[in-house]
Amino acid sequence: MTSTSATRSSSTSPASTPRWPSSAGASPVHGGEVDGVEGVWDGDVIVIEFPDRETARAWYDSAIYRAILPLRTEHSNGIAAIVGGVPRGYRATDGLAAMLASST
Repeated sequence: MTSTSATRSSSTSPASTPRWPSSAGASPVHGGEVDGVEGVWDGDVIVIEFPDRETARAWYDSAIYRAILPLRTEHSNGIAAIVGGVPRGYRATDGLAAMLASST
């Protein structure tokens, strides 16, 4: 996501912005420094964690999110995506081993 506005408009002041509800999940990544080591990266990354895809979709379709959606769309260029995750404790090497075993 790339910011297109360095300042907030009066319509998006903290007092007029709906609060982020706890049902929206954790935000383990929110605009931290990006070190693009392969390819060109121009923007920020924001990840919001949900317990499952259904909860993520319900949040995206909610009136609460629709109320704050202009904060993203009017002040940045980027995409929003719902991406399936992996279980807690997942190790990429385990997935790789299973993939290699099934290819033989």
